[in-house]
Amino acid sequence: MKQIKYPLGIQTFAKMIEGNYLYVDKTDLVYDVANRYTYVFLSRPRRFGKSLLTSTFEAYFSGKKELFKGLALENLEKDWHHYPVFRFDLSGNTFNDPERLIEHIRSYLDEFEETYSIHTKGDISVRFRELIRDVSRKLNSKVVILIDEYDKPLLDSLHLSDVHENLKDELRGFYSVIKASDQYIRFAMMTGITKFGNVSVFSGMNNLKDISLVPRYNTICGISESEFHRDFHSSVLSYSEEHAIPEETTWKEFREMYDGYRFASQGEGIYNPYSVINAFDENELRPQPTRNVNDRDAEMLQI
Repeated sequence: MKQIKYPLGIQTFAKMIEGNYLYVDKTDLVYDVANRYTYVFLSRPRRFGKSLLTSTFEAYFSGKKELFKGLALENLEKDWHHYPVFRFDLSGNTFNDPERLIEHIRSYLDEFEETYSIHTKGDISVRFRELIRDVSRKLNSKVVILIDEYDKPLLDSLHLSDVHENLKDELRGFYSVIKASDQYIRFAMMTGITKFGNVSVFSGMNNLKDISLVPRYNTICGISESEFHRDFHSSVLSYSEEHAIPEETTWKEFREMYDGYRFASQGEGIYNPYSVINAFDENELRPQPTRNVNDRDAEMLQI
């Protein structure tokens, strides 16, 4: 039986495809979202594939057609374009003071300016606004903005009230640039753990479409029941053989252990992808990781 390469810790679409790792095809939903909406918000739990999804949008809008060969999107997109993409990942740092957030965002702005030979000045919000405008005008193209884990700084500072409010102020100004730059934007997407509100950090951003609980996007992250049967059949067979148990028992055990999510009142149950991949790689079913205190508090948080 062919050795299956499980994408442990891989959150980059290009690396997953080029490395021939097991990939659950979500590209039909990527195409649908990208061509249905302009401003999108998606909330999903930790380790649920948000970063990989964001990377997939980045590859699509960057016009990397070769990465989508054999996937659903290859037959859906007939007119490929290469848009300038500004992708920010706020998951790779611990934000316990505003200056750390500012420096983190500055590093992205510096990188984008170098890429497009643009020079801006001012605070991060002013620079972001000028960057969007100047790159769009220079390339005669609208831009794409992707912000992964938008709420990480706020979750990190939940129990530091003064720091939390300062971080919120910085993010409010930074995110407000997106709405103010509408004429230059082709698509913008934010992902996070917590659901956004119409006030506070997203004040005035009433143009975001929250697809978190929209039934058609129930399966946009994670592994649906049908995807599990389609893409993990070989894995289940191998697991059953090595544990000397019937195939149906394996299907049942994985369903009972990991099929515990649903993001629409109607629709398939969703398996936690991190847990499933690790179980097959380690050849052992393990309980799902316990959420930390920030996750629990975030459920009650209106940020």
